[in-house]
Amino acid sequence: MTLPTEPEAPATPAAPAALIVRPLAPSDEDAWRRYVDEHADATLFHTLEWGTIIERTFAHEHHYLVAWRGESVCGVLPMTKVSSVFFGTTLISSPFGVYGGILADDVEVASALADAARSLGENQKAKYVEMRHLQAPGLELPKNDLYCTFIEDVPEDAEGCLARLPRKARAEVRKTLKNEGLALEQ
Repeated sequence: MTLPTEPEAPATPAAPAALIVRPLAPSDEDAWRRYVDEHADATLFHTLEWGTIIERTFAHEHHYLVAWRGESVCGVLPMTKVSSVFFGTTLISSPFGVYGGILADDVEVASALADAARSLGENQKAKYVEMRHLQAPGLELPKNDLYCTFIEDVPEDAEGCLARLPRKARAEVRKTLKNEGLALEQ
């Protein structure tokens, strides 16, 4: 005779991995690159290579913040410490660039990265922290209308690009190309 068995209790879903934001370690660089390469809102200004250019050209100190859930990157925020005799110390997500703010999987991650940037700004004694976003990260952050965005399709050839310039500017570009031995390439 077989006795009825008790129904199995439903499996308890595993708790989500804790969200951790930390400075980028050299061992994290490949994961950062993959995340940026795959994120729909990523720009050139999120790449480590852009940061290297800024660091080598202007000697500004980089601070990369990376958010992790378990073994997966779920957000990144490149920050640069800019020190100026005129403006003091600031922390900017993409100096000399237009975008490069928070990239995150969700608002919780975006909020954690923003909090980490604020803490970093305080630690670096920055007068302010500026994050430049093409797409809003879903947070209520202070806004500044100092910059404007213009998005335009780029023509497929060099002549199409030149044709979009005003006549006098186009003549100056052609003169420079001729005199300096420069070329427009595709």
